[in-house]
Amino acid sequence: MPGKPGQAHLTFIQPLKLEWVEQALCRQHPDIDWFDTECGLMAAASICYRCPVKSECLDYAVETRAEDGIWAGLWGKQLEAMIDHRIRSRS
Repeated sequence: MPGKPGQAHLTFIQPLKLEWVEQALCRQHPDIDWFDTECGLMAAASICYRCPVKSECLDYAVETRAEDGIWAGLWGKQLEAMIDHRIRSRS
């Protein structure tokens, strides 16, 4: 689900009820484009690593099989591997 530059990715997740979103640190950083994995990764990752709902964020990424963006401090191949691992471990 693509985002708009400069908009925290959790501000436009509407379909699911996600109480944890209100506690997500990324909501406090609308200046970071959470879907631009070409730049700003270290800043985004440092925010994610301190986030009190990082686990819930990763759960959401797994449930929705997120392919784009930074979720729980992971992106690209790291995120894909974690999603695959979690899905396989459920079986």
